[in-house]
Amino acid sequence: MEKILNQGGLITALLTPLKNNKLDLLSFERLIELQLADNGADSILLFGTTGEPHSLTASEKRILFFTAKEIVKYKIPIIAGVADIATNKALLTALTYRKWNADGLLVITPYYYKVTNKGLYSHFYTIAKNTNLPIILYNVPKRTGLDISQNKSLIKSLALIKNIIGIKQSSSDIKTFKNLINIDNFKVFCGNDEAIEEQVNNGACGAISVASNVCPTAIKNLLTASKNGSGASINTKQFFNQLFELLALEPNPITIKYFASKIIGISNELRLPHTTCEQKNKDLIDKFIYKNKEAIK
Repeated sequence: MEKILNQGGLITALLTPLKNNKLDLLSFERLIELQLADNGADSILLFGTTGEPHSLTASEKRILFFTAKEIVKYKIPIIAGVADIATNKALLTALTYRKWNADGLLVITPYYYKVTNKGLYSHFYTIAKNTNLPIILYNVPKRTGLDISQNKSLIKSLALIKNIIGIKQSSSDIKTFKNLINIDNFKVFCGNDEAIEEQVNNGACGAISVASNVCPTAIKNLLTASKNGSGASINTKQFFNQLFELLALEPNPITIKYFASKIIGISNELRLPHTTCEQKNKDLIDKFIYKNKEAIK
């Protein structure tokens, strides 16, 4: 599984289906089965931003993890997101996922705290050293207020840690993206759907995608086309541009949950402080889905 994870490809950041404020495991199973279809996801990510990790209890995370494990049956790797900002808490979470036999971890850059480079290095080093699981750094400056991809020396130091295999780059800035390419034994995963074509064409090994919750095959095809340099055709480029614009109308996971409710039939339910899609945005999404029934597969 570690070898598969190192190869990159498509990783779907799974949403968490809810119904009447409880986990909707039937919808969760349907969502994962879609990822396991031919030409689907190469890995799945649980408890990333899209999965509303801060809204889930420890018990709910355990249920989701082992439900996913039962459905996947070792067909593809399961990555677990570590969103804690204090190192001791993040390490406890990571050790729990290791105990559950996660195949890898996505570890967010500590936010709220003002952290020195030494503190950042020590945070990731502590988790890596004590878990021995493959780790993808999660750089998402719009949420954390910190862009570690601007600090090439820090990234190079972290890349020397054996089990830190790469970074999820959730920034569309091509200049900082280029700081990450050509670092030995270090993979770059595109973390913004709208940047997939550009970043993969410039050396990213794959993508950690939100859109692939509802159309994994389409996103996988975009990845393949971007890797071989052909890119999306004019028609598919228009489709993806519209899709990604609609997903960005409201903060993740609000819009992807509405998309999933219409395409997969899961409940469009979130936990506060997230609220459901505004009606005007629902109307735009409904129109898009109706016009693109064949492409959303």
